[in-house]
Amino acid sequence: PCWLLFLSPASRVLFPKARPLEVSVGNSVPVVLVVFDEFCGAWLMDDRGDIDADRFPNFTALAQDATWFCNATSVHPTTDNAVPAILTGKYQLGDRRPDVVDHPVNLFTLLLAAQSHEMIVFESGTRLFPDNADPDNVDPDTTRRQIQNLVSNLSIVYLHDVVPLDHRARLPALPRHWFGLLANDEVRPEKRTGVIRYSWDRDRDRQFDHFMNCIEPSDRPPFYYLHLIVPHFPWSFLPSGRKYRPDSGLGIEPVGTTASHHMNWGSDELAIAQGAQQYLLQIGYVDHLLGRLIARLKATGCYDNCLFILVADHGVSFRPNASRRMPTANNLPDLMPVPLFVKLPHQTSGTTDDRNVETIDVLPTIAHFLAMTPSIECDGHSVHDLGRVERPQKRFFNWVELEAVDADFQSRFQAVRPSLRRFGFGAGWDGIFQIGPNNDLVGRSTADLGIAGRSSLQVALTPWQ
Repeated sequence: PCWLLFLSPASRVLFPKARPLEVSVGNSVPVVLVVFDEFCGAWLMDDRGDIDADRFPNFTALAQDATWFCNATSVHPTTDNAVPAILTGKYQLGDRRPDVVDHPVNLFTLLLAAQSHEMIVFESGTRLFPDNADPDNVDPDTTRRQIQNLVSNLSIVYLHDVVPLDHRARLPALPRHWFGLLANDEVRPEKRTGVIRYSWDRDRDRQFDHFMNCIEPSDRPPFYYLHLIVPHFPWSFLPSGRKYRPDSGLGIEPVGTTASHHMNWGSDELAIAQGAQQYLLQIGYVDHLLGRLIARLKATGCYDNCLFILVADHGVSFRPNASRRMPTANNLPDLMPVPLFVKLPHQTSGTTDDRNVETIDVLPTIAHFLAMTPSIECDGHSVHDLGRVERPQKRFFNWVELEAVDADFQSRFQAVRPSLRRFGFGAGWDGIFQIGPNNDLVGRSTADLGIAGRSSLQVALTPWQ
């Protein structure tokens, strides 16, 4: 126990030694940073390389107000490294945890040190916001409750370890905390400031509604941060916002995947096409959420005045007998491209910029526009620093090292086109359901079909509640 507490890597978590930051902000404007998850930016495009306005009207509207960096790419294939890269402006190498102990200088700690903004942070999957910076997290009742939960969780885990296998079914289920997952019912819906952490894998519509309720007029410039795990699996939503399956990721994996953590697609091309279909529908849901968010920001008077940045951590691949997420020579065009939109305060005209931009450029862009001093040491640079020479190559971590990729990266445009062509371009959502055998039946009225006979099969529909 002494080694664990004082000499092991756990000691850095228990006894952090972060040096105080001295930062000032010269241009205190509202900041809105939205990070979506597992979102390949190429899926927004039509056959001309523009945003598909029929399917994604709100992304199209944002592009008319902001700069769309159509050649933006991620630097890492996993969330626990890709999100810290966004928040620190640094490439993620080695074995580092996605927390403030291993990343003491990040966007949250910089703004907290400057005391320039009202912090509203919805952080899922990482812990870069320091808990002791939120008064709610140092409340004695909260600490006591956490200790009680720890004792209760350990007792359940211990029973699962010692009770014979044939009797474990009678035990309580292993707690979500044991797997590093939060219980959403522990989040207070009335909380409006500080850090708010939901579980990444469930009730994502509820999480977004809570975030929307936090957007309201403020005496201090607000900093709104939302990391929402969409269009990431589980695919549960239609573009209208309706759910067609329970929104929970535990115990559910994409149909047609195999291997550890269901990271690999098999050879069933129809199953892969159905996965791509559901993914595209959930991107439509993201567009729906974006429309609601922009409307809320406009209603509160924040949209015109704010620095608005929308980005994603990494993409996802849909290729037979290939990995969904593990980098290979073939799937980099699926994993690397991410959407990146930057709207400056009072910007009213949109542009498309195809410069070589990476997600590590988000933090220095914010620091640059807020006139943050002293300058922040990072690997990225501001997208508005036009005096810098454009980086000649892209970088992406392939589990061993940072791999160099051509800056032009033309293959990103061709990567998803076979799938998108299957679902149709510029035709709204009608064509997306016409996959598989007998797809000519989709959209036809049953009154037009003849009855060939009766079947001996009986079908019972059991709707989920």
